[in-house]
Amino acid sequence: MKREPKVAYGSKIKRCVHTGDVSGAFEWFARASERYRRETALGIFERQGGDPRTTCPLGIDETTYCKLISALIKETHADHASEVVRTMAAFGLRMSTRRFTEIIASVPCRTRAKEALAFVDACCRASDFGDEMPSTSGSGGVLEFGDRATATYFTKNVRLLVMEFCEESNQIMDRIKKRSPKSLEQAGTCSLNLVAKPSKLKGGRLCLSTRVPEDAQERCREWRA
Repeated sequence: MKREPKVAYGSKIKRCVHTGDVSGAFEWFARASERYRRETALGIFERQGGDPRTTCPLGIDETTYCKLISALIKETHADHASEVVRTMAAFGLRMSTRRFTEIIASVPCRTRAKEALAFVDACCRASDFGDEMPSTSGSGGVLEFGDRATATYFTKNVRLLVMEFCEESNQIMDRIKKRSPKSLEQAGTCSLNLVAKPSKLKGGRLCLSTRVPEDAQERCREWRA
């Protein structure tokens, strides 16, 4: 069977993340994963370049994986981020604890607690360190710990922090939904009629601004003329 042309999946993913096309980045990841499974089953898969210690057989390195995961988390796609993490772990790639902490700190308030906890488990493999499944390993899914005790302590407390954040965020969002937008605006806690536009500085960012009344726009045009 003839092999498909090589595709620079890592570059495709990085370009999409940089321009804010997170869905496109995940689509390229999904294509890469599917190709790996298909060609491996047929016995025709050929590894792409890159350091095997930090790059998967498809040519996607750890840095690109982390960028994709971070972008998915910020877009409230924690379930897709978990899938990327599991693939990363299957190839034996790693994520630094510092990078993991930065990603967890960026979890949006709209993220579902169940999906956020599943992401933590995918990264830390909490079940490997629980009483139900004793283990002497000090490694998590993509994180490395000094010993089992450190892994258990870290995983347990990260889960508690994430769960508490998600639950409090959901409660706050529910309270906001029940209040009148007008009363919130009068209290100075929100602003209505904002306009969202893509940022010219960096892809994926939005700029918020207030609408300019029509009469003000007309006066501005007359002044420029």
